[in-house]
Amino acid sequence: FRRVLFRSAFVRNRVPVAAPTEARLFAPMLGREVVTAEEAADVLANQVAHPSDWEGAVRAMASAGYKEFVEAGPGDVLVRMLRWTVRDAKAVALESPVTIDRFVAGRK
Repeated sequence: FRRVLFRSAFVRNRVPVAAPTEARLFAPMLGREVVTAEEAADVLANQVAHPSDWEGAVRAMASAGYKEFVEAGPGDVLVRMLRWTVRDAKAVALESPVTIDRFVAGRK
C-alpha cells in the first residue's frame, strides 16, 4: 500500500519539500512537519493502524511560527484542545460553507 501511495500523483505532486513559501504539511503521525514524499506515503499508509501525536504536530506548527489555526467540520473539540496546548494560538472552528465564506472574506 505504501508503495502505491508513494507512486501516486497525490503524494508526489502535492508534498512541498523544503519550500517555505508553499503550504506545509504537518502530520500528527510524526508529530512534526512532513518533509519528503516518502514520509507522506508512510504517514498515509500508517495512519489507520497507529495512534497520532496530535500534540506534537500542533507544537511543531507553533514552533514553526504558525499561530492561527482553523478547524473545518462540525464541532470545536480540536480548537479547544489547541488552545489548551498552545496558549497564545488563535483558533476558529468553521462548521459550514457559510462560516467558511465569512472567514475567507474577512481574511482579504
